[in-house]
Amino acid sequence: MPVGSAINAFEDWMARYFNADPAERDQLIEEGIALAQGRRSELKSLIQLDPEAALAAAIPYDLRRELPSAILEHLETPVSDYASYEMLVFCLDPDHSEGGYERYAAMGESRYEVFTFGRRLNVTTKERLSLHGMAIDELLAMSEDPIR
Repeated sequence: MPVGSAINAFEDWMARYFNADPAERDQLIEEGIALAQGRRSELKSLIQLDPEAALAAAIPYDLRRELPSAILEHLETPVSDYASYEMLVFCLDPDHSEGGYERYAAMGESRYEVFTFGRRLNVTTKERLSLHGMAIDELLAMSEDPIR
C-alpha cells in the first residue's frame, strides 16, 4: 500500500521546517500540528492494513529529537520492550474453515492490539516477548525483527 497523502504532506512540512531559519520555525508549528494530526489518523489506519509500511513511515529518532514538543505529542510512540503477548485464534462461522487471528501485547499498564508481518505472524502466545515497533493509541505495529 502506498504511503498516503497526509503522511507525505507531513514529511514535506518537516523538510520545510528543518530547512527554515530558527526564527521562521515558530511560524510553521501550527501548520505542523494540523498536518501531524492528519498523519496520525492515516498512520493509525495504515498500522492495521500494512504494518510494515506503517513502520517504514515512522519518524526516525534523529529527526524526532529536533521537533518541537507540540508536534511530538501527535506522533507515533516508538516501542522497544518486553511484553506479555497473546495470539488468539478464532473461527467466525462453524460451517467454514476460515478463521482469524487477533494479537495483543501488554506492557505495564498499556495493552495494545498488535499488527505484524513476516516471520512474526507465526509467533504464538508468550509471557515475555521482545518486540519493537510503534504505537498509536491502542494499536501497535510490531516489526518482524525482535530487536532494533
